[in-house]
Amino acid sequence: DIEASTDEGGGFNIGYIDAGDWLEFSVTVTSAGNFSVESRVASAQTGGVFYYEIDGEKAGEDIAVSPTGGWQVWT
Repeated sequence: DIEASTDEGGGFNIGYIDAGDWLEFSVTVTSAGNFSVESRVASAQTGGVFYYEIDGEKAGEDIAVSPTGGWQVWT
């Protein structure tokens, strides 16, 4: 679900994510090179695991999220 965020700059965040849920983003790359991806996460409970895919292929290792102290406490 999309909800208002208290993260830096406001905006929105995705919440109430269940196992098997996914998000898709389109990215336009105009030059060759190495790029970084960063995610800000918050979890009031036990956390979870996510990963990135590029063109349908898993890119990198699973990323574990530890509890951050609240649903709007970001790291």
